[in-house]
Parts: sequence; C-alpha cells; structure tokens
Amino acid sequence: MCLCDCCIHNKMTYATPAWYGFTNAADRGRLDWFLRCSAKLGYRDANSPSFHSMCDNADERLFFKIVNNPRHPLHSLLPPQREQHYELRERAHNFQLPRRSSSLTDSNFFMRILFKNNGCVS
Repeated sequence: MCLCDCCIHNKMTYATPAWYGFTNAADRGRLDWFLRCSAKLGYRDANSPSFHSMCDNADERLFFKIVNNPRHPLHSLLPPQREQHYELRERAHNFQLPRRSSSLTDSNFFMRILFKNNGCVS
C-alpha cells in the first residue's frame, strides 16, 4: 500500500461508523468515483478495496471492540442479549433486535450493524 493510499484511506474512513449510514447513493457514488479516479491516476492501487467494503470493515471492527470490552463507552448502548434454548446456526451476535421505528433510526450505527444480514453470519 503506497503512502498516498494510506492517507486517502485514513481521511475517508475517519469516523465512518458514525456518518456512513446517513449518506445516500449519490454521496457514496461520488466517494467511489474519487477512489476510481485516484487509482486511474496512479495514486492508489487498483486492487484496493472499495469504499463500501472499507466502511463495512470499520463497522465490524468497532462492533467487535464494543461487544468484547464491557468498559467501552458504547457498551451500555447495546440491546440486551436474547436467550436461546436451541442450536440452529451460528449468529453474528446474540442480541435482541430492537424495533425499527423510522428511516432516521435505521441510519444509526447500532441499527445498521444489528440488522446486517438479520444478525446471521454470512
């Protein structure tokens, strides 16, 4: 990974779990366009991940840190864990899914990550 690629990656993914859910398709298209143009001009490796995959990785890393660290400041915002008395398949998390109330709350980090694949490991 070149120096420019590292700078671009860090600047673009700064705090993405907080703001990525509030972007629309046009915003995401412009960000992807910027990455494609920088790759075409040679500032970035053409095989580098897309902006969407960078944001997904950032979401998953933050969620893993929150779940596995009870002293994390966001740990208290997690929903309660559900009781499961049977074994069907492995799940991405063991939390109760909160009620979806509006498109604004669907943009929230916790709602996005809890409902991603309906809590199932893909």
